[in-house]
Amino acid sequence: MNGKVFIPLTLALTTVFAHAAGRVPLIQPSELARGAAAANLGWSGVSASVEATGRQGIDNNTFFIYQDAATVAQATTQALRVQRNSSYPNSASGPSPVAGTVQTIWALTETSPTGSLFEWPITSELYNHTGAALGSAAQNVAINGTAFKQFKSGYNYGADQIGPTWGGNFVCQDLTRTANPTSSCIGVEIDDYFMPGVGTDLNNQRVVLQLAWGGSGTLVTDHIGTGIMLGGNGGPTMDNAILFGSGGNFDTGINFSKSSFDTAPVFLGPGQKIIFDGSSKGTAYNWSMSDINGVMSLSYGANNVFQVSSTGALFSTGGFSTGASVTAAGITSNGSVTARGYVKLGTTTIGELETCDSGSLGSEIYVTNAAQTLAENIGAIVSGTGTNAIRVGCDGSHWRVGG
Repeated sequence: MNGKVFIPLTLALTTVFAHAAGRVPLIQPSELARGAAAANLGWSGVSASVEATGRQGIDNNTFFIYQDAATVAQATTQALRVQRNSSYPNSASGPSPVAGTVQTIWALTETSPTGSLFEWPITSELYNHTGAALGSAAQNVAINGTAFKQFKSGYNYGADQIGPTWGGNFVCQDLTRTANPTSSCIGVEIDDYFMPGVGTDLNNQRVVLQLAWGGSGTLVTDHIGTGIMLGGNGGPTMDNAILFGSGGNFDTGINFSKSSFDTAPVFLGPGQKIIFDGSSKGTAYNWSMSDINGVMSLSYGANNVFQVSSTGALFSTGGFSTGASVTAAGITSNGSVTARGYVKLGTTTIGELETCDSGSLGSEIYVTNAAQTLAENIGAIVSGTGTNAIRVGCDGSHWRVGG
């Protein structure tokens, strides 16, 4: 077989085949099965044994199907239909397992090491001329892959489920073992081209990739686990899970404003960071923000410069500088505090003073109901109540007049 694999196709058509010599009548597969010679069929290239494989088909020639859908019946009939029924022998309890992969249609192309052609084994082109209003907004698609995951009537699956199912699968397998390649290996490329001068797209109708889910009759309580799942089979490292390249202009990178989220638009786990001021290679950065043991930390390099605890306490290694007033339940500084404006102490009553101990040593506040005056009792232990407003301070054991 010279390394070639051929898949037999049975074609059911109501149309005409054409080739370079003109149109010829439909060739019935039964004629090939009887071993009729290609010359007797009036069409060069038809063979009862392509490349001596014993498979019927076309040997070293092209195949052209043309359909002019001029009537309703023709417009609703497939130009080419290939149908495979893979109901393998089964037992009463269900299908018998069969190993291997079988392609219903297999397009196999090998390129030349010095080839200059763009080899595209399968190409589908759709020229959509249907008006949105005239055609009742018909949805015309160049390629559609639909997989139905369902139980087959008549089989007893028991507690089993239907196996993994894909609507489409695209793979680029790099077998060159070349480090830092300069030519690409892309699993899927999706393009959305348009003519110059089309202007803006305020209705968001030019979309490169759309993900849609659900269906008629589905409910909010019906869930789809994941919209986009990134994950490999172990081993290699993906440098950039999502990369905005340099070949485009972006107004907004990711826009969550048109949707609502029950939890959050971005969900990070413990220790995961948000990076700012990073390099284009994604390997170096200056600023980062992350949760460290329940404390939200803003870091510059490896240094935590600002932190917020779960109780709202603020910690800064470089101090605070503000042009406005600061209101806080408490401020702790390991360095000096400089105010270029007024420092305003709070007020309380003698009965509301907290216990003066080593933990509140150095605290100062105004009381509004003191019996003593600042001028006559400075340094004295606060005692009694009255109508005087004086500043008091804690010495580690007692509240004293004047601080």
